[in-house]
Parts: sequence; structure tokens; C-alpha cells
Amino acid sequence: MRCAICYRQAKGFGWQAPHIRIHLQIDVAPALRRRFTFCSMRCQAAFSRIVIKTEGRMIDPSELELAALQSCLAPLGDYVGAIGMDRPLADYSKREVQGLVETIVSAYQEYMIDAHEQMAKRDLAFLEERLAASRQNSQKNSQQAPQQTQQHGLQHRSLARGTGVPF
Repeated sequence: MRCAICYRQAKGFGWQAPHIRIHLQIDVAPALRRRFTFCSMRCQAAFSRIVIKTEGRMIDPSELELAALQSCLAPLGDYVGAIGMDRPLADYSKREVQGLVETIVSAYQEYMIDAHEQMAKRDLAFLEERLAASRQNSQKNSQQAPQQTQQHGLQHRSLARGTGVPF
């Protein structure tokens, strides 16, 4: 048996939908009606957190994921058009189904990679701007510091001579 999280060899840790839900007639998602096994308590805890957070349902896709899904439609249409639109999916050969899956996954991943690269560029530009502003502020402060030190030194000398007002 394999771990439901990391797919390593399971070592006796398990999870099954609580019986309380069945008695309370709370619907448990069909995917969670079976038993899961894990390699460690860490994987078991991770699975439990996922189930609690999502209530056993699919997590709603983000705007970025929805856009990535949308970007898959054109390559999918091209692939299906090349195979033949009139053929049902059940008539596809194993190679054609694999090609279909590869087309969709590749288009999805390509969109996500491009989007994340764009976000990284924006983040880098923002951070470089902040760093430049920080450097300018530190240069201004370092130029003002000697003037303040000189004025502070004059105050101490005048207080030491008794000519200055202490408070």
C-alpha cells in the first residue's frame, strides 16, 4: 500500500471517514468514503488538515488557475480538430488520449509558468525600487549625521564651559 500524500510505502497509519458523520447523515464526499493509508504521522496530519480545510470537496480554483484552464481550450480544440471532431472520446486510441492529456497539461503548465515569471518580474522591480529608495534615504541620513554631530558637539562644549542652558 502507498501513502496517500507522498506515495512512499505506507507503514500502518490510516484514516477513514468518521462514523459520526454517517450517524448525523452529513454527506461525505465519495472520494473520502474509502480508507487511506500513510507512511508517517506527518503525512496523516497533512491529509487531515486538507480534509478539514476543504470538507472533502475540491478547493475552488484561483483566478490564475481559471485563466490557465481557459488557456487550455485553444490547444485542446486544435488537438481534437486534428484527430477528428466527430469521433467520441471512447474511440480514441491510447496514444491519442495520452496526446490529449499532454496537450492540456502542457498548456496549463506553460500558462502558469509564464504567469509566475511575470509576477516574479513585477516583484523584482518592486523590490529594486524599494532598495533604491532605501539607499537614497540612508545616503541622506549619512550626510545629515555629521552636521548633527557637529552641532551636538558644540552644545556639549558650551555646557561644559557653563555658557549653555542645560534644559
